[in-house]
Amino acid sequence: PGWTAILSNETMFIGGGEVHVMVLTVTAPGDALAGSRQVVKVNAVSEDQSSSGTIEVTVFVNQVHHLEVYLDAV
Repeated sequence: PGWTAILSNETMFIGGGEVHVMVLTVTAPGDALAGSRQVVKVNAVSEDQSSSGTIEVTVFVNQVHHLEVYLDAV
């Protein structure tokens, strides 16, 4: 499968002057190479659709080195 993006809440009601936090979790494919990137757009629309906004997040895959050390008994 490809990239996945999940918001902690699909719907949120926010009053004037209020601040709420949503968490965006992005998962790269298991075979994604270091340096791969994906642009994720999150759109928000007011209940009456009179205003909207979009935020764009660019996600990068880091290079991770896996090292295992074994000691031989002498």
